[in-house]
Amino acid sequence: MDESVSDRAPGGMPLPAVRTINLGKVYPDRALGHRSALAGVSLEIGRGEWVSLMGRSGSGKTTLLNIIGGLDLDWTGQVEVLGRPMARLRDAEMSRFRRNSIGFVFQAFNLLGHLNLLENVMLPSHFGNGSPDESRDAAIASLGMVGLGTRVESFPWQLSAGERQRVAIARAIVNRPELLLCDEPTGNLDAVTGQSIIDIFREINRNRSVTIIVATHEQKMADASGRTIFLDSGRVA
Repeated sequence: MDESVSDRAPGGMPLPAVRTINLGKVYPDRALGHRSALAGVSLEIGRGEWVSLMGRSGSGKTTLLNIIGGLDLDWTGQVEVLGRPMARLRDAEMSRFRRNSIGFVFQAFNLLGHLNLLENVMLPSHFGNGSPDESRDAAIASLGMVGLGTRVESFPWQLSAGERQRVAIARAIVNRPELLLCDEPTGNLDAVTGQSIIDIFREINRNRSVTIIVATHEQKMADASGRTIFLDSGRVA
């Protein structure tokens, strides 16, 4: 965590992991002129919470995740993530913040087929300040946490879909982020494999106190999380 940023409000109370106030996002639309993806979303997510975002396709779940993660910088309103006003972060600051504090897991695993598992998981560490040995040790530990510690030299094409998603999770947590953002992480998986991913999230949330926000259509995922936020047409329902 950046030592220049406090995780507590002036009165000493912990700041939330995420706070949005009247958050809006509009996309251009050829037929309508514009389309509102988020319309006045105000919410708070506490540090260490595991929250599911649910709603129909197009309800704004992915857009909200992208804004929280600093992947989408074109919005209105206020967004604070881990005590930082996102609108004030310059490009280099935003990149460093994402690398050090936020992990991302997507429905598509986004692994590089020509790299083995260890090399895939080490990728985020290449942009950090640690030594190669430290990066390797962190990657091995992350793969061990998701049950793939004996497969470090395997390649993505040798794995099942569930195993590839576990590698993606290991890569997302290798820099020990405070916040994990997941977009339909079980969407391509069968029920049994999906449950194994839920179990991994539970361990990360409990043992590392990582705040987890998951956009999902899966009721099992929502049931496992501590709280569910429903979105409908870009608004909190």
